[in-house]
Amino acid sequence: MTDLEQLLKTKRTHREFKQIPISDEDTAYIVRAQQYASCSRNEQHLRYVVIRSPSLRDAIYPHTHWAGRLPRDLGFPSRDKRPTMYILVLDLSGGQNKRADLNAGLAIANMTLAAWDRGIGCCIIGNFARARVKEILQLSDNCALMYLLAMGYPSDSSRIAEIPFGEDCSYYQEGPSQLVVPKYQVEDMCEYR
Repeated sequence: MTDLEQLLKTKRTHREFKQIPISDEDTAYIVRAQQYASCSRNEQHLRYVVIRSPSLRDAIYPHTHWAGRLPRDLGFPSRDKRPTMYILVLDLSGGQNKRADLNAGLAIANMTLAAWDRGIGCCIIGNFARARVKEILQLSDNCALMYLLAMGYPSDSSRIAEIPFGEDCSYYQEGPSQLVVPKYQVEDMCEYR
């Protein structure tokens, strides 16, 4: 197995983190990874806000929603397992960039892969109170908040379980800090012609 294949196979979503700050060097490595992502028409309307301040992280946390398929007490990290950094993804196009979600997905994929390359886990949060977060961070009205990446060194684990197509693919908790993520088999998902 190549290093890239191993990285892709083991990079999972994490929702519990050790309270160890992410270094400046690792933060720069993660943020630089978005620059390498493809971008529709190369318009580069996305911007990123790196949130490392403990007071800002604490202010943002209550306005986030985690793991919609798990009971709240399992899906939300406890105070001593919250993220040590967030990266907020913004769209500055004023809604003009019709491919903002595609561009955000490409940039987020690069950043989360770079993070995992350094042993840093991530949870991509799309369900958060955007107006409150905008207010907390004192952002201008002309930007659209897209996604919030919660990051830190994971204290939980996650594994893939291959299942046949048609079975329930809901993720579930197995033990105190083990998430199981069912994935349909490649043979059931791809057609070759």
